[in-house]
Amino acid sequence: MAPFQIAEEVEDGSRIVQICDAKSQEARTIGLFIASSVDKLRDAQLALRTWASGNCVNLATSKTSKISLSALEASKKSKRSSVMSLFSNTLTTRGDCRAIQVSSGDSCGALASRCGISANDFTKYNSQKGLCSSLRPKQYVCCSSGSLPDMRPKPQADGTCATYTIQDNDNCNDIAAQFSLTKKDIEDFNKATWGWAGCSRLNRDQVICASKGNTPMPAEYSSAVCGPQKPGTKKPEGQFTGFNLTKLNPCPLKACCSGWGFCGTTDEFCTESPADTGAPGAFKTGTSGCISNCGTEIVGNDDKPKAFRRVTYFEAFNVKRDCLNMDVREIADDKLTHVHFAFAGLSEDFEITFDEAFKDQFDAFAKMDASWSKILSFGGWAESTDAATFQRYKDVVKPGNREKFANHVVDFVKKYDLDGIDFDWEYPGATDIPGVPGGEGETESYLEFLKLMKERLGGKSLSIALPASYWYLKPFPVEKMAKYLDYFIYMTYDLHGQWDFGNQYASPGCNGGNCLRSHVNKTETHNALAMITKAGVPANKVIVGIASYGRSFGMKDPSCTGPMCKFTGDFDTSTAQVGSCTNTGGYISNAELLVLSDNAVLGHPGYHAKSWHDDDSDSDIMVYGENEEAHSWVAYMNDDTKSSRISWVEGLNFGGVSDWAVDLGEWYDGEDPDDDSGSSLSGRTFNGCPSDDWPDTLDELNDNLDKIDAECQSQAVVHVLLQHVNDAVTDYKEVSSADYDEKFKYYAQWIKDGINGSLDKFMIGNGTKYMDCEWRSAATSGSGPCTEKQRGTDKGIQDVTWKMRDEDGFYKALSDEYGIQKDWIKWVKSHEILQPCTCPIPGDPCLMCSPGMLSGELYYNYPRRKDDDDIDVPNPKKVVDAAIPNITSLSTTMLSTYFEMRTFTLDADYGDVATSFSMPVFMMQDATESMKTIKKIGAEAEEKQKNKLIMMILTIVFAVIPFAGEAAAAIGGVAAIARVALVIGEAGNAALTVADIVNDPASAPFAIAGLLVGAGAAGRPSRKMFSEAAGARKALSADKLKLFSESFQHKDRIVQKIVKKCLA
Repeated sequence: MAPFQIAEEVEDGSRIVQICDAKSQEARTIGLFIASSVDKLRDAQLALRTWASGNCVNLATSKTSKISLSALEASKKSKRSSVMSLFSNTLTTRGDCRAIQVSSGDSCGALASRCGISANDFTKYNSQKGLCSSLRPKQYVCCSSGSLPDMRPKPQADGTCATYTIQDNDNCNDIAAQFSLTKKDIEDFNKATWGWAGCSRLNRDQVICASKGNTPMPAEYSSAVCGPQKPGTKKPEGQFTGFNLTKLNPCPLKACCSGWGFCGTTDEFCTESPADTGAPGAFKTGTSGCISNCGTEIVGNDDKPKAFRRVTYFEAFNVKRDCLNMDVREIADDKLTHVHFAFAGLSEDFEITFDEAFKDQFDAFAKMDASWSKILSFGGWAESTDAATFQRYKDVVKPGNREKFANHVVDFVKKYDLDGIDFDWEYPGATDIPGVPGGEGETESYLEFLKLMKERLGGKSLSIALPASYWYLKPFPVEKMAKYLDYFIYMTYDLHGQWDFGNQYASPGCNGGNCLRSHVNKTETHNALAMITKAGVPANKVIVGIASYGRSFGMKDPSCTGPMCKFTGDFDTSTAQVGSCTNTGGYISNAELLVLSDNAVLGHPGYHAKSWHDDDSDSDIMVYGENEEAHSWVAYMNDDTKSSRISWVEGLNFGGVSDWAVDLGEWYDGEDPDDDSGSSLSGRTFNGCPSDDWPDTLDELNDNLDKIDAECQSQAVVHVLLQHVNDAVTDYKEVSSADYDEKFKYYAQWIKDGINGSLDKFMIGNGTKYMDCEWRSAATSGSGPCTEKQRGTDKGIQDVTWKMRDEDGFYKALSDEYGIQKDWIKWVKSHEILQPCTCPIPGDPCLMCSPGMLSGELYYNYPRRKDDDDIDVPNPKKVVDAAIPNITSLSTTMLSTYFEMRTFTLDADYGDVATSFSMPVFMMQDATESMKTIKKIGAEAEEKQKNKLIMMILTIVFAVIPFAGEAAAAIGGVAAIARVALVIGEAGNAALTVADIVNDPASAPFAIAGLLVGAGAAGRPSRKMFSEAAGARKALSADKLKLFSESFQHKDRIVQKIVKKCLA
């Protein structure tokens, strides 16, 4: 132990206190210099330099006191680690050297000096190779003979490893050196340490092990809400490793906990990305990782529901709109299983109330003899958040009130013979709804109320509405609630809206939140379904939301319509054009969108609209406005999208779908204020045209026209067309299915197989016009334009070298004549076209041919097709796939039109209707036989058969190109598709004559398709549209009609005959 010395009056008025021994093994000196004045600071600096060099201030000439304090020793405990306090004492055992620690900046010379030994002795005691060039701070070295003492840290008393907290610029080698460890020791100790991603990825404040033992708790993250780094987390009892820590602080709803300690339900939070070390809590660079409840898959959907529910809400308050009104008695969808009457309210004393404006609608609802279950819904957004009423929902579920209200509900259900009750409280437990303070324990009180309600209702239905947002859903104890509810109405609409503005988390990739996103996005719906099923709710109890309205935005740039394009306004204000009836910014009904689209197609002033289906979100999009720069963007679901979504939901074994709302999808007569009987809503009936004996084919209809009244004959034509269009749509859907993918692969391969043969024909034909040749054989040689090349009379081999003279002309002629594209071919060094030499009389010898002799050409620099993978043959199946929605829409439009014809409610010329629908139906029928043949295609086919099958595929495609929109253009248009027929030498084929027709966007098929299923028609073509469509057919000249098949022309003559007779 170093002596403790006190020196007084070293210089007049100064004092020194030092604990110092220059010969000690310790690398520490404690010194205190007390200066009586500023003049003495120089002496203080000299003392500091002396101590820093490992020496002691010479006090021999000063008055000193020397005290030996064997118990006084500087603590080795570090504020940032537990390891120093766990070292054994510094007394060395027999065989250990006297050791000191390296300080920053030390050299071997400085260490030898501090040891009080010579440089040679220092080298002798520390003989490791390269030591002096690799010294690290706090590393131990020997000052005497012997081995270094065991300075390795020991586990803590509770079994936890000795810990070290990473600081800036730390690395494994330095850490290992100061604790007498190796880098491998560090790596081995931390295989199960939380967040251990290896020595190359140390992070400040990271806690690691410097010995064996239990995994330590990781450093806390102040913002973490899940996982072991959430502030205040206590470590598990007993032995554990970092892998056990993943179970700490799970997220509500069993949502994913990311590696950073945040809860979420998207890939960002739910994707496991373990670091190469495999340690818990360590993940790959650039990812958030996932530590618990990982994955975004739907679970708990093995069992189908007993019955798939088709629910719709009826907005009773629709009667307060200026237009778009519907009477509850107009609900006539026979597919419905449940209708929710929205909404009843609560009085201050928890009685059931209705707005006087629609109380009579509820009375009518209760009296209806309906095939569907009648459910009364309470609440809704307005009632749940209005300043005058929101507190009632918070209070009614409290212990002192819930019994009273439950009794009121049960009495009410009995009085009106209702089938069930639905609660739409938006949203208990929420803390960020403007004007509505959050409340503690609201969802638990809600649960207790639902338990009581189910007990009292008995066999009646009980359901509640749930938000599809994690933020609003997480307070709900949904797994517990599911035990007492028949189903949940899961509001998988309103996934986006004007309220996204300013929310950086609302739309992935959009920091400002103000990006154009669909409120019915299918991917986000899937994510929401995964969230609720992972939370413990069986899929067969979840009724998935669909919508009959759109969420709209004002566009910042009218030309920018994609998901990264921006909308304007602010959190509370939408700049989108409002609907004439809903009159609400950011919200517009499907019915209003149909009118906007119709009026735009008809060219009415102030109406401009364009719509399309967005496959990425599985939503329909419309851009609309009062001028050509339509500035409003809306996402919605048309009937086809709804139908597809319903099938998807049913296939996933969910309990059903719920449509908000039945009064938003179509235009109805509404309530008649002067008629209390409701008889005006029963609909009109007609004697009409008896159709029981109508034929199902045009030939039979033509033969039996005298049995059908003249005013009914156009209806009979549409009746026949309906039979055919349904068959055609079914056939085309089969072609679009995955089953036909192989057929189109054969098609592409056959096209490629035909390229070389066509190249050979071109090179001995018109291709010679653009090339120069050098030729040589036993009989002749020469050079010049390839058109002058001579073969000679010999039967041997002729060498021909081809040189390009007119490249542009060559490739244009090759494309025009054979449909072969420049990027399909390569030029090979040599190519031979040889065959055995044959004599004029087979079997007899001749002078020109010797045995085994070959005859033909050996070409140099000759075109051949590239490898299969390098040739991109346009896939015509893409056209068929793109046309399916529109030909399906054609079928639906025909059906609804036929229904209106049958009830004489259609405002259109019936002859125009029959003419309009006939052309697309006949074109698709022509393709039917080709489909049947193609279905039998195998990989192997004879060459002649291949060409026939290729033309059949083209026939199928050309028939629906008018319905394919931009898909045909995307693969080069009709010309590019038709060009492949030239490759196989089929110029002039009948299928290509149809291609000539549909290649003109102004042609009759395009015009008719656009009018019947375009954005303007929206499933309800107007009188003018039918007139224009029929006019397009009538404008076809006789020569144009001859381009169609004989079958087409025959059926067309029958339709035109019937239509003219009706007009006569």
